[in-house]
Amino acid sequence: MKRLLTYARLSWPDILRHKSYSIFVVLGSAIAFAFITVLMQIYYTVAFDRPPFSNAGRIVKIESFHGRDGKDVRALRDSEMQDFAGCFPDVESCAMLSQQLSNTYVGDAIHPLMLYFTNPGFWDVFDFRFLDGRPFSEADMRDRAQVAVVEKNLAQELFGSADVTGRGFQYLGRTFTVVGVVDSFIEFPDNGSALGNIWIPQIFNEKLSNDTPSALYLLFSRDLDAREIRNEVSTCSVSYFNGRDIMVDCPTESVRTLHDQRGDGWFFTWGIWGILFILVLVPSVNIISLSSANAYNRLHETGVCRALGASSSSSFANLMTEHSILVITGVIIGILLVYPLTSALNAVLDAGVFRISLFSGIDAMVIVIFVLPVFVLFSLLSGGLPAWRISRKNIADSLKGNIVS
Repeated sequence: MKRLLTYARLSWPDILRHKSYSIFVVLGSAIAFAFITVLMQIYYTVAFDRPPFSNAGRIVKIESFHGRDGKDVRALRDSEMQDFAGCFPDVESCAMLSQQLSNTYVGDAIHPLMLYFTNPGFWDVFDFRFLDGRPFSEADMRDRAQVAVVEKNLAQELFGSADVTGRGFQYLGRTFTVVGVVDSFIEFPDNGSALGNIWIPQIFNEKLSNDTPSALYLLFSRDLDAREIRNEVSTCSVSYFNGRDIMVDCPTESVRTLHDQRGDGWFFTWGIWGILFILVLVPSVNIISLSSANAYNRLHETGVCRALGASSSSSFANLMTEHSILVITGVIIGILLVYPLTSALNAVLDAGVFRISLFSGIDAMVIVIFVLPVFVLFSLLSGGLPAWRISRKNIADSLKGNIVS
């Protein structure tokens, strides 16, 4: 540690003397790591099932079935879904979710919104982080209470503040009172299906434009593994429809948990790693090129140090310490840039018609698991190669400033 502090103290004058190079390394590292942090946070949220998807490995989404002839079977009606869910012995809770594009009024302002209608089981299946208030309950449903839960970003957009518990909006002539506010979350909905950002009890679903059935989410017991969940869904679904003289085809391999579905697609299979490779490689190559061009100025200095008794390894360590200080500074700035960057990305992408946040926060584990290892790799690639080349050159050639091997 004492030697490392000595290297750091000796590096500071060199950093100030080569200002252009230092600024380039810091800015290049900052920009690269801002994007890397956002990318890894998104991956971490999906791959490790962060709220509200902590139970994704135990959730199966039911929407449609196919008959043995390959044709679609009539979808379950909303009135049948509780009965269907009761056929599964290991289901802990179920959520019904449908959506309707409707005009809502906040004060005198009209807002066309996608409203999401669900049952109280929705809050058991998905573990949303409540920032304020509570979810609506079975008691609210029995009393036909006109209540709603709103996601933080939408609350900010509609009311100008996330502190909206107790405030109301109008839908179909009814005034609904916000009883809870949940934190923003990342979901990457597939086929236009999303959990939503404003929820009201399903009993108020008028289904104005069509009679599209709700999606059904089944939450299975923690005692079951993925294979047992698939088997139970396949067996019980076929049994349910057989009891109604409907032959369905529901092979085990076609049943997928929400965790499986969320990881589908090119982005999470190989695209995210390709993007990460580019984010690490391109800045590294640019910094290597600049470091090599800057090598001539350091050859004589390194040669003098070695002529006075410094070893190749100590020369390498000194150069790497200087480079690591620059990269660490860039990483810290890059992490601080994450929130402005994601705000800009959300503005460009408009976060889709569902207005779901692209990014809601940084998990400390993202820094530990992803950012720090990438920092080490980035430092070795961008600074290690030029430092190793300079520290290993012949002392006589270094004193002459001969950069050619």
